[in-house]
Amino acid sequence: MNETQFLQLSGWSAVINGIASIGSTVTLMLMFAVAVFFGPVNDAISVIWGLTFIPMAFFFYRLNQPVNVPLSLITAVTGVAAMMIFSVAQALLVIGVVSFEQSQGLVLSMGAVIGLWALLNGFMARSGSSLPPAMTWLMIIFGVSFLITAVGWYRSGPQNPLVMIGYLIGAIAGPIWAIWLGKMLLIADLGLRIWD
Repeated sequence: MNETQFLQLSGWSAVINGIASIGSTVTLMLMFAVAVFFGPVNDAISVIWGLTFIPMAFFFYRLNQPVNVPLSLITAVTGVAAMMIFSVAQALLVIGVVSFEQSQGLVLSMGAVIGLWALLNGFMARSGSSLPPAMTWLMIIFGVSFLITAVGWYRSGPQNPLVMIGYLIGAIAGPIWAIWLGKMLLIADLGLRIWD
């Protein structure tokens, strides 16, 4: 795979990730407002959302290597593992192998790790001055939103106000950041070399 193909794959993954994030938010609202039917649809969209992070993780690994090789590697490996576990857990929920109660702790924990992945990559990208500052701040805010959600949930469950605050922040920052990144990668507007 050459650099152009790599950027195209990462770009489309980012765009699909942003669209999946919007779809997840819409189906979650429909589940509470209209019918429980939208719950499994939300879970299925979450599988796509988790998997589309993986090419983005490889992109950020390549992008942030010049900033900090060990941290970029550890962040990538941990992030990809969390993305895969998250997606498998959600897929098992969709096909009925596990219940929501059985999977929620694992899914929430892996979501927090994905949030930490976004936070660390956002700070490394800022240090490297390789992406627009507003984009890196959106990525950092997105990462923090997942950590806030996890803290709230583990403190007192889904009723904790931090859960709603974190979810709302992530539902706004996540799609904007992902679609913006995807568009930049697809039109090769980064003006940077990530290939040796």
